[in-house]
Amino acid sequence: MEKFANLVERINGHIGGFLWGPPMLALFLLCGLYFSVKTGFFQITGFGFWFKNTLGSLFKKKEGGQGSITQWQAFSTALAGTLGTGNIIGVATAISLGGAGAVFWMLVSAVLGMMTAFAERTFGIIYRERDKNGDFAGGPMHYIEKGLGSRPLALIYAALCVGASFGMGCAAQSNAAAVALRQSFNVPPLITGIATAAAAGIILLGGIKRVGRVNEILMPAISLFYIAGCLAIMIINRQNLSFAVKSIFAGAFSFKSAGAGTGGFVISRAIKYGIARGVFSNEAGLGASVIAHSTAQVKHPAEQGMWGICEVFLDTVVICTLTALAVLSTPGILRCKDGEILTLTAFNQALGSFGEGFLSVSITLFAVASVVGWSFYGERAYKYICGGSAGYRAVFLAVTVLGAVMSLKLVWELSDTLNGLMAVPNLIAVFILFKRHPVTKSDILRIET
Repeated sequence: MEKFANLVERINGHIGGFLWGPPMLALFLLCGLYFSVKTGFFQITGFGFWFKNTLGSLFKKKEGGQGSITQWQAFSTALAGTLGTGNIIGVATAISLGGAGAVFWMLVSAVLGMMTAFAERTFGIIYRERDKNGDFAGGPMHYIEKGLGSRPLALIYAALCVGASFGMGCAAQSNAAAVALRQSFNVPPLITGIATAAAAGIILLGGIKRVGRVNEILMPAISLFYIAGCLAIMIINRQNLSFAVKSIFAGAFSFKSAGAGTGGFVISRAIKYGIARGVFSNEAGLGASVIAHSTAQVKHPAEQGMWGICEVFLDTVVICTLTALAVLSTPGILRCKDGEILTLTAFNQALGSFGEGFLSVSITLFAVASVVGWSFYGERAYKYICGGSAGYRAVFLAVTVLGAVMSLKLVWELSDTLNGLMAVPNLIAVFILFKRHPVTKSDILRIET
């Protein structure tokens, strides 16, 4: 068994190395750049318009279109699957491996990824359909089959999504929560796993409507809780904030030789890890969160596309940036080379023992939300393949418990590979469909929302 595991790890290492290497990262950027150019960089030039018609629309009464849940509920459910350890550990890892400059390139990937997310969500609405219960169902497998006419490719995507739901979607998340709670509060991992699975199971019993109702309350609360912690650290370390900002821009364009025997150039590492962790955090291009957006009550497909822009904005531009500034404003933080403890060190140094507990609770809440979000993605993908969801939920919850008590190095690596593989058919489909059905900035501005 050990030899087999080692073989799987070696094969996965080669595949994952390519998927998250320069060619694929360039593909993510080029797709985002293509959609941005074609829409006149709407994520920037149309900021006021899309913000007013996403978060700004929450404060006014608005007549919805057809859908299973509201746009805000669909957005919150998608955000639940996106926000998580990538916003906390992923950012710190990018800084430890690529230097402070990695944050700049993470933001570049996010700005371009906003329009990739826009295109994905738009086609998710265009090609969605009703299931036998009358609920809307959509996602990359639907627009790959109906838009490209390729059911085999759609089935491949759905199978990869199911696999990712078991790995990154539940096992890795429950493990992150278990490790955090054991370190801070000495909670046995098995208890964390059972509690996480039970909470997810209760929510899932109510279907997409209950998932939407829970997430529209849970996600704002979790996000504001974590944002408050980051802001507290930044206030405490306010004298170092200007240095933190300067180090991000200086590191992004530094051609000095990288230290610690790594060789090469600092800028190449900053670009590589910044883009990779940016994609890992906001998942623009992977397509999974389109499954949640496709259930929204919406009149025009591009309306939900704008919620995709907002999702990437909040996930990476806001929350990841706050994490980075909290870390980089901490005195002496860059002497620590272990990315997994950078954020913990920042919270401990600024907030004392309270900081460790605060961060552990944040990781746990994000992990539980991710489990709920990914369970919905995986179940819809499984239903697409098999025509029903019998057995999926039980296996998903069992893996959630198992993930809390096992070593997950290989699971994390396999999950990264599955995520990268999901991007290939999804980006191909979105690129081709956008060429067939281009959306310009003027088209979007004519939408009455």
